[in-house]
Amino acid sequence: MVIVLDAGFGEQARDGQPLFPNLTTPVEVPHGFEYQQDNVVIWAISRDDRPSEAYADGSHGLFTWASIGALRGWADGELSGERDGKVTFGEAQAYTDRLTRSLGRATHTTMDDRPEVQDWILDQGEHLEPGPNAKELAELNLSDFTRTVTDTRTQLESQASNDWREILRLTEASKQSSSNEGDAATTGQDPEAIKTAIQEFIERYSDVSFSVERAVYVDQVREAHRVLATLESAGTEAALAESTTAQCSDLTLLEGPAMLGKLSQEQSECLDSRIVTERLQTKKDKISRVLLVNAEASGATGEWERLMHRHLEEIDRSDPDLCMRYAVFIFKNDRENLEEVIRWADYAMGNKQIWRSDEFVKKVNGLLRLRSEAAQLLWTGAERIYRKDSNEENAALAELYRGWAKSYSREWLDYARAAKQPTKTAFEMCAAAAGSMDYCKDGT
Repeated sequence: MVIVLDAGFGEQARDGQPLFPNLTTPVEVPHGFEYQQDNVVIWAISRDDRPSEAYADGSHGLFTWASIGALRGWADGELSGERDGKVTFGEAQAYTDRLTRSLGRATHTTMDDRPEVQDWILDQGEHLEPGPNAKELAELNLSDFTRTVTDTRTQLESQASNDWREILRLTEASKQSSSNEGDAATTGQDPEAIKTAIQEFIERYSDVSFSVERAVYVDQVREAHRVLATLESAGTEAALAESTTAQCSDLTLLEGPAMLGKLSQEQSECLDSRIVTERLQTKKDKISRVLLVNAEASGATGEWERLMHRHLEEIDRSDPDLCMRYAVFIFKNDRENLEEVIRWADYAMGNKQIWRSDEFVKKVNGLLRLRSEAAQLLWTGAERIYRKDSNEENAALAELYRGWAKSYSREWLDYARAAKQPTKTAFEMCAAAAGSMDYCKDGT
């Protein structure tokens, strides 16, 4: 039996406020749990006076949300690195602790290290689902941090507002007493006391600030636990062989699995970490390309998009093939960002000279067409908006995009003529944007 206990033993509620404001005798905090039976485990958020924290984004207490996720399958493979369709109690404990720390929360959940308990299977089957990936955890962490900062600031501002209202109330009461009685002191409203309260308010809130403490999860700790476990069971040599950190240091060993989309999650995360810590841009480029190849081969479209965006924005954008591929991807999958299609097509055009002669014409013609079609869609979309709402801003935007469509389609048409490529579509697009076929005729 596993008893999941999302409750603290201190005097604070989940919102940080005291549970018993008028309590004068401190609550005695228990020191651990006494296990009365071998088949009973109490799995709790803590054994001390730390409160049970809320997690607004999960609509639960933090420990409840994390432990439920672990049992849904997120913890599968947490200890071994390989999912096997089972969630053991050891995996659930380790994953819950890692998950909460990955969100920036320094929880100290109870850990039962009895081997027989660690191996208890809590759930198994095909219904188990994977948990949040590294990108999603980073987004959850940022959301939680932003909410914490906002809530803390709101509480501080509310406290200051309440304190000031109390001072104003006392001041007003003093004025009324002085008017009615002639002596504020006889009513308990001492002007000097009010003056002191105002000075204290100014001193307290003039330079007020706050800090937010966040935990940082170091992923190598999980790797260290795995290596240590292997050390204990199979010796140093086997442990080092199992270390994914060691494996990801040699890119040549990972290129083959990456081409098949077979990099493990740990290997991918290890490479991701190397990109952050690597100083040489050339090495960052090589690592990033291995991850890109793996994401594409495994069919992880969303991950490929994330990696490609990072590669081009942060690592290197001198490869015209990568810029062109990203432009095509955005054109096919994200019609809300057509300006980005033109942007990355322009970057590709800027380095087109590195293409071989046997592929140069085809690729340049394709880029010019892609840019023209993106501009055409921007223009026609802006025209539709303008017809529904004929204001100056919409008119200006429609005219801007029309100019792009006209200019880009004419450039494509001129290149297609010079390179002896088909010109029918380019001519039609040029004439539509220009409003006249004369503008697009050869020699004009």
